[in-house]
Amino acid sequence: MLTELANSEYMSSKFQETLGKFEAFRAYWTHLQQEAGGVPPRSAFNPNAVRDLLPYISLMERRAADDLHVRLAGTAIDNLSPTPLTGRNYLEYCPPEDKAQYLDAATAMVEVPCGFLLKRAVTFRDGHVHELSSLALPMKDAAGEIRYLLSITAVKLDAAETQAPVGQYVAIRHIYSEYIDLGYGVPA
Repeated sequence: MLTELANSEYMSSKFQETLGKFEAFRAYWTHLQQEAGGVPPRSAFNPNAVRDLLPYISLMERRAADDLHVRLAGTAIDNLSPTPLTGRNYLEYCPPEDKAQYLDAATAMVEVPCGFLLKRAVTFRDGHVHELSSLALPMKDAAGEIRYLLSITAVKLDAAETQAPVGQYVAIRHIYSEYIDLGYGVPA
């Protein structure tokens, strides 16, 4: 899945390096999963264990079917967003035509549970279009209910790491998405 994405001929070497961060993120989550004997609790997430990944990490809480509350958004993610994401409903940033798909994905991730890989084309204020990829994985609350989505995001050409940021995005277009089997199956 991620290896195929990284080996795509149109990916820059810097983006391939960033996708290596996806593998590190997935390995960390899998370690937490093994320790928990199932979907890991959010309380097991230790930011110090993934310090190098923190600018690319976000944590969302599914508070209601139409409320994906962003509890944490890394600096690289916030630098690309029209406004800071932390404390906001992620769905406010979704294009209206894609909102149902994002709601369905969030529902599936907490019900099945499964991961979700998402690629989209993002148009920035300067007119440039970059590919944004995210991998989201579920986590449970203290009561055992799965309602947190921990994710990592990478931008093709590492727009988030350039000395002169491309600026906040003004439009998003869905390119590709797939559910990831974490040992519990995937939605039909």
